[in-house]
Formats: sequence, structure tokens, C-alpha cells
Amino acid sequence: MNANPSPSIQQAMDQAGQMVIDVYAHFERLRRQLLSWGADIDAQIEKFVDGMGKLLRGNLRWSFETPRYFGSEREEVKRTKCIKLLPPKTTVQENIIHLEKDAKISSSSHKDKHDVYQLNGSQNHLVELHKGQGYDIWWQNNNICPTEENYYKMTDNKCGGLFHLTLDLLRICPPINLTKEKTKAINDLYQTFGLFFQIRDDYCNLISVEYSQNKTFCEDLTEGKYSFPIIHAIQNRPNDNRIQNILKPRTDNMNLRRKVVKLLHKFGSIKYTKDKCMKLADECNALIKKLEDNIHFRIIMNHLTLIFDDSTQNNYLTNVIN
Repeated sequence: MNANPSPSIQQAMDQAGQMVIDVYAHFERLRRQLLSWGADIDAQIEKFVDGMGKLLRGNLRWSFETPRYFGSEREEVKRTKCIKLLPPKTTVQENIIHLEKDAKISSSSHKDKHDVYQLNGSQNHLVELHKGQGYDIWWQNNNICPTEENYYKMTDNKCGGLFHLTLDLLRICPPINLTKEKTKAINDLYQTFGLFFQIRDDYCNLISVEYSQNKTFCEDLTEGKYSFPIIHAIQNRPNDNRIQNILKPRTDNMNLRRKVVKLLHKFGSIKYTKDKCMKLADECNALIKKLEDNIHFRIIMNHLTLIFDDSTQNNYLTNVIN
């Protein structure tokens, strides 16, 4: 039996548009199922969830500009057509403006016995998240390699923002007495875990068999993304332009992508990334222990660090890169 032919541009756009409609409809269904916690809290939660909806639409809209949906025909898909797939107010810039305008409720509008929930803080996290994603896109589009410090800042905004939003939700009805010390410890954990999660994702994109099977081999290279291993290699070998020259045209050539991975191993960037992740994992475990000995979180961390097992990595290198 012959494989199904590749969809046309219009078919791909229709399918992508339906994906957005389905996901957003599901989001709205879940939103309507939220239990009522009283008029004062409900009003703030509604604003919070509205912000999450804007974030969802913005992330999906940004995803449609990458090759993962349209392959080599990406250039034929005009920006205006992509925008028509989604509800209005979905670009990163418009989201930032809209979120800042929505940050109207002061901390005095809701003062329960815990005095912990402030919507303005949640809105700020959403704004910072979009700014972080904006940096990522700007570096890609302008072929600028950031420093490690700038990468950390971008990641703290983009990934850490999502985890801080979770903390904001916990503040509504905290399962424990959230003292200032515990709140700071949780914030530190979220910041460290967010950085670990993003660097690990960059590592997996180049190394993981599962990532290669579920997405494509080294998808970040095709997108022209300055991931953590790429940044290390370029910053430590400023006179060697081989990686940046392959990254700039956003190639889908398998041999060129394999060449980049080999160079990253040769330059020590893969090992550097692995060591950084293991160090961050140790920091996460120490912070977990500082809060409470949470066995569930430890299981999650153990699972996330399996990718750094040398036998798994060597098997991948033998079967995919060579």
C-alpha cells in the first residue's frame, strides 16, 4: 500500500487551523468547568485564565511559522495567512500590550486570611514569558548568538514564567502554610527547574532517539535555534564559523545536521551541556529536600535524568549519527 501523499499548502493550513480550533475549544470547556470559589476569587481567576488563553493562542500562532507544519514549502505560507488561522490578538507584541492593559486588579481587591494572591504578579509573569520568547525568536531571525548569561535570562522568563504561574495558582488555596521562606524556596526551585528543563530539552533535541522519532532529527537546527550546546560551541570558538554557517540557512539536509552534532561532540559542547544539566538536577533535588522530601518530585527528576545515561547516549550515536 502506498503512503498517503504529502498535503498541499492549503490542506496543511486547514489542518493546522482546525488544530487550533479544537485545542482552544477544549481549553474553553475546561474553563467553564472550574468550580466557584466565591465572587471575589472567581473574578481574579477569570482574569488569570484569560491570560493563559492568550498565551496558548500566541504560542500556537508562533508555532505555525516554523517548518514543523509546512516543511520545505514554508516560504509559500504567507504571514497574513497564518494569522487568519487564529483568533485576533495573538502575536507576541500584541499579547504583551494586552496583558499589561489587563493588569488592573490591585492587591487590595482581594485580601483573604493568607494575603497571598495578587493578580498583578501573575500578569507580570505572562508579560515576562512573552519577552523571553521574543528574545528567542529575535536571535533566530537575526542570526545572533547570545551569551550564556542572556540565554539564562531568556529561559528564566520563558520557562520560569510558566512555573511561577503554577505557584500563583497554589497561592489561592495553598495546601501548606506558605511562609516567606517557603515561598522563596519554591521560587528558587521553579527557577532552577525551568533552566534544567530547557537545557535538557536542547540536549534531547540533538541526542534523544525519542525526540528524533516523534519530531525530526535535530529539529532545532532546521529552525535556526541557538540552543544551549550551540551557544557554548560558538562562544568558545569565535573564529570557527562552521556551525553558524550551517545554522543560518535553517537547513533540512540530514548530512549537514549530522555534521553539526559531530562538531558539538568534538568541541565538548554536548558533554558541557550534560554536565550542566546534572548540576542543575542536583540543585533541584537539594531544593526539594529543603522544602520536604517529596518522593513524587524525586521520581520525576530521576526519570528526566535517564537521558544522560552513557549507554543510552552511545547507542544513539551509533545508530543515528554514524
